[in-house]
Amino acid sequence: MASTRLPDPEPRAIVAPVISVDDHLIEPPDLFDGRMPAGLAARAPRVLERDDGDEYWLFEGREYPNVGLNAVVGRPREEWSMEPARFDQMRPGCFDIDARVADMDIAGIWASLCFPSLVAGFCGAVFSSAADPELGLACTRAWNRWHLEVWAGTHPDRIIPLQLPWLADVTLAAAACRLASSPSSNATCCCNNCTRPAAASRSASGGSSAGGLSSNIFHSSRA
Repeated sequence: MASTRLPDPEPRAIVAPVISVDDHLIEPPDLFDGRMPAGLAARAPRVLERDDGDEYWLFEGREYPNVGLNAVVGRPREEWSMEPARFDQMRPGCFDIDARVADMDIAGIWASLCFPSLVAGFCGAVFSSAADPELGLACTRAWNRWHLEVWAGTHPDRIIPLQLPWLADVTLAAAACRLASSPSSNATCCCNNCTRPAAASRSASGGSSAGGLSSNIFHSSRA
């Protein structure tokens, strides 16, 4: 897939603070490093590369590609596509927080609320529907820890902290919502059909599977 980087525009003056509350991030390959229980670390989502150079996340035998359309910022429109994208084909601000804040400065955005990508799924539904609930819960907690420590913690005045709920257990999901109203976080997200929290994916053997999670979600946040 072609990957042309357009030149950066001149930074825009901030006439009034802009807070963007429906942005997304691309999880970096090292997100789960050091954040999983020792007994589960080897089974955490990991980035692999195919013979043709495409990169993808592998989790419980299923492949989750970095869909190209998730990371087309800074590229000419004729190169936009759904084809998988490598990390080196993306603008670094998609997955690197320092580069993201630099991009926000160019765009005149003061603060941003960022939601997950395909490896976590809408509202963390990929993890909530894991075949091994213990593994899925550990991945949810690792994602949340990374978001607080790195994505929001590096520039706390620029990124609004977000926590993913554990949709497979209403008590744990409620705990995530309570954390989202604490000083350490400001937002959570939830699907409109928590009874079937599965996400579409492609199996490692090339087959397809799809769960019943609707793509319609609501975001709960406080500024």
